[in-house]
Amino acid sequence: MIRPLLAIPVAALSAFPTLAAPKSRDVAPVTAASVNAAAPNGEDESASPLIAKTEALLDRAHFSPGEIDGEDGDNYRRALRAFQQANNLRDTGKLDAETWSALASTGSEPVIKAYTISGEDVAGPFEKQIPENLVAMAGLPGLSYTSPLQEFAEKFHMSEALLRKLNPRSDFSRAGAEIVVANVPAMPLQSTRHGVEVQPPKDGEAPGARAAATIIVDKPARDVRAYGKDGKLLAFYPATIGSEEKPAPSGDFKVTRVDWNPDFHYDPKFHWKEVNVSRKLTVRPGPNNPVGLVWIDLTAPSYGIHGAPNPENIGKTASHGCIRLTNWDAVELASMVRPGAIVKFEDQDSPVAPAPTVAGGGAPRPGSTSIASAASGAGSVASEPAANSKNAKTLVSTSSMTASDYDECVSDLTSKGVVFEQPGAVTEEGCQLSGAIKLATVATPFGDVGISGKPTMLCSFGRQFSGWVRDVGAPLALAYTGQKLTQIEAAGAFACRARYDKPGAIPSEHAKGDAIDIVAFVLADNRRVFVKQQETDIPRGPDLLRALRTTACGYFTTVLGPGSDPAHENHLHFDSGMHGATPNYRICE
Repeated sequence: MIRPLLAIPVAALSAFPTLAAPKSRDVAPVTAASVNAAAPNGEDESASPLIAKTEALLDRAHFSPGEIDGEDGDNYRRALRAFQQANNLRDTGKLDAETWSALASTGSEPVIKAYTISGEDVAGPFEKQIPENLVAMAGLPGLSYTSPLQEFAEKFHMSEALLRKLNPRSDFSRAGAEIVVANVPAMPLQSTRHGVEVQPPKDGEAPGARAAATIIVDKPARDVRAYGKDGKLLAFYPATIGSEEKPAPSGDFKVTRVDWNPDFHYDPKFHWKEVNVSRKLTVRPGPNNPVGLVWIDLTAPSYGIHGAPNPENIGKTASHGCIRLTNWDAVELASMVRPGAIVKFEDQDSPVAPAPTVAGGGAPRPGSTSIASAASGAGSVASEPAANSKNAKTLVSTSSMTASDYDECVSDLTSKGVVFEQPGAVTEEGCQLSGAIKLATVATPFGDVGISGKPTMLCSFGRQFSGWVRDVGAPLALAYTGQKLTQIEAAGAFACRARYDKPGAIPSEHAKGDAIDIVAFVLADNRRVFVKQQETDIPRGPDLLRALRTTACGYFTTVLGPGSDPAHENHLHFDSGMHGATPNYRICE
């Protein structure tokens, strides 16, 4: 998420780095053969066949990428990182060799298979067009699919565009025709009088080992996760969660019931901006119903987890407070839950890794140090003790640069007059940096700026941070205070600790040498501009801090400080971790 803090001088904006345009690449042909044969080649991990194959493997391992579309999108990267975290791999969000090996081990079946269209598949009935107006929707006998193509895309968790590419000459409306589809568990559908609907589980059919005891709704990360009674992660889904107009709730709730093929009831007291009606409305069932094919009702009044039309928008738009999943993900989740399951809405991003069972057999406590694979057959489960156990394992994090990248970084810093030490490999408890520096002084056009304590960091981050000091920090300090910046008081950089110092959480960017905390900026007259603003008595000190904080968003992927959360009330935190689908994703609070 990005929340701008204030407008800053135009001169400061010119210091922002220019983001390079994406490199053009050859478009790989998308066929069943090319997708099934796709494998990383060490050069281009963004080829559509490879992404489509990876998405299908993730889907089969219960790490949903949303639509299987062959596109390098946000949901794909989030699913990839979730798989990495749950399997104790480096959570880079990239398809590295370790991740590919772990994914490939989940099964040997091809990811694209042949499928013969049945008579029931094309029986419909289908709606020619779904109106956008809720009043018009309420006049329809059902909200079915608009075509067999849309039905097959949802049935096999695919985008319509990818399905067309794989079947360029196919007639999706002809029974007996053979098409190729993603080899994933098909969503069970059935034809009814007024449209195509989901086939609910049979009466008394229990989810068995895949029963979800706890559901985590991670609001910042925009995902929903299901955990078993034993703490094992069962499934990961991208989600649309609330909006500024109607945010999702916070706290713990329970599932009250599951409604299959639900009607949608609109009450004027909802006050939706786009609905101008004074009477209650009822929209009939169907996959294009506003709440999709299933509704998981919660003890939070008027809130639920549900399916949705337009799966391409999941995780990328806002909702009216509820939690939207793709229809197929909502159907899978609904088949795993029973009344009484706990649903936790979390306001801070929490680790994907599951937790051990709470004493007494209660619901799991997600966020501990236990790591387990959600994929059936995806390797062994590495269970760890609870976070407060005397035998809990030490946090493990390894960050490094190649020798050539490190040499280039050192040369670049030296040429710019940066003073630093080269400790080589640095180890602290379970964390190790290879390619580290201790940053001492940054040369700027306005004089040298010392960095207190010579904080340790990766050379790549030191280059990034020194660039911000030189191009932004020093000139802004002079512009706002009339004094040169002479020192930055750092509270720390490399430190082997978990995010938010929360036991069992994933490693902080500090553990990767990719972050720095700043408590004050020292001016030439020895006055200090403290980040904790109530301690700053310099007339334009608060304005300087806001400008420094805002411009940092052009250099770092995460910028936190007072007002972000209690953990950052007295310092600024900058890091360059990859928290979204691309390096352009920013968390600026």
